[in-house]
Amino acid sequence: MADLLEQLGPNQPTLCAGWTTADLAAHLMIREHRIGAALGIVMKPLAAWNARAMAKAAPEFVRNIALLRAGAPRWSPLRWLESQVGAFEFLIHHEDVRRAQPGWEPRDLTAIDKQLWTLVTRSGRFPMARSSAPVMVVTPDGRTFGAPGGIRVVGEPMELLLYLTGRTDVARVD
Repeated sequence: MADLLEQLGPNQPTLCAGWTTADLAAHLMIREHRIGAALGIVMKPLAAWNARAMAKAAPEFVRNIALLRAGAPRWSPLRWLESQVGAFEFLIHHEDVRRAQPGWEPRDLTAIDKQLWTLVTRSGRFPMARSSAPVMVVTPDGRTFGAPGGIRVVGEPMELLLYLTGRTDVARVD
């Protein structure tokens, strides 16, 4: 993630509405290094704190990338949850940056297919539960998850993750 952000620079678009690569780098840094302000991501009463922290951090693009490379501090709960929570968020945001650039193409992620499918089955419960109709996700090789008889969404695990997290315009699914 840090390499991609560094390569593109601070002013490139992302799939996160209104955010540039500098904003996304600030978001990721705050989530790992400013736990109090990061709570504003999920708790509306703290949203203004998060917004102020983002506005202050976004111009520090090079510093934010260095902090991302270093990972969450030892005291951060995200350091312990990184393999589950952090990997998922970094993976999705990596695609938010990649797929906002002209000429992007899906990557061959066969090497991590099992891990991606695990993320689909673990993280897919929440967005599927909010759907107005039952949903079943299906991979081309026949793996299924969700409501039997529901709307079938077919794609590779990465594409399903993007679809389930609301990136429906760029997710290559049927």
